[in-house]
Amino acid sequence: MKGLWNRLSIRYKIVSIIVLPILLITITTLPVVSYLIKDALFRRQQDHLESVKNLVIKLFEDYQSKVTNYTRLFSNDREIKDSLFYHT
Repeated sequence: MKGLWNRLSIRYKIVSIIVLPILLITITTLPVVSYLIKDALFRRQQDHLESVKNLVIKLFEDYQSKVTNYTRLFSNDREIKDSLFYHT
């Protein structure tokens, strides 16, 4: 390796001193950056799915309470019960 370095011209030595560290830094940081981006996207997707799940649960609870309220109304109002009974 030392013999190869001695045979290189000064131009190639300067280029290799500049290019090799840049190449080494790029190669070592790319997997880390890729992992961070992938993890952030996965976390964002999970947060979105969680918010959709919570929205659906809230909608079901709202509709369930509305159905319960209508059921109570129909069961308490004699006139509505009679009209429903005769129309069915």
